[in-house]
Amino acid sequence: MYTVRSRGNQHLLKTAKTVAITTSATAAVPLGLWALLLLTLPYSSWLSLVLKVVLFGIPAYVLSRFVSAVDTKGSLLLERAPSAAWIGLSAVVLVFYALFVDRGQAGLHSLSVFFVVSAVVVSPLVEEIMFRAVVLQGLTRQLPFAFGNLLTSLLFLLYHIPAWMARGQSISLLGCLWIVVVSIWLGYSLRGSRSLWTCIIIHAVHNLVLAVL
Repeated sequence: MYTVRSRGNQHLLKTAKTVAITTSATAAVPLGLWALLLLTLPYSSWLSLVLKVVLFGIPAYVLSRFVSAVDTKGSLLLERAPSAAWIGLSAVVLVFYALFVDRGQAGLHSLSVFFVVSAVVVSPLVEEIMFRAVVLQGLTRQLPFAFGNLLTSLLFLLYHIPAWMARGQSISLLGCLWIVVVSIWLGYSLRGSRSLWTCIIIHAVHNLVLAVL
């Protein structure tokens, strides 16, 4: 009985390490290519959107399938309905930040069709699948949640910096801190609601609020 349980624990530990290593590699490679291509090619909003889907959306989907195959607990957490409480609280905080702290510094000012498709639909979906469903869950299989959430948030910041630079947008300490704080909040939103839809909607509301206010 002890031997069987011990082997089971060893298998779970090996699986967790495999998932964590694969997750880290899958995040690091797209981040490097993302930065290289954005900073060397002539900037285009459409190019940025295509790169986002190709470098992050597709690998995230493939990795999620791999995780589900090696770990029955692996899931994108899209089965559960979003949490109205988390979304409502987030919306209040975002409106306060946009009105009294950011004051238009985020650089999201256009409500064009492209903006809605890119910043309100595609980006929240792709980024939350990659950073919350895949990276965060992969890291926290091997690390304490708070540490894994912080590492995920730092990767999330590194993901945003090349896009800011490519657009010629200034990089401020406040903007960097805000991205990290929002990412940490999204991580806890995922943990609290167990629904990735909660994170996707909060992310979409974030981008929309900063554009409108």
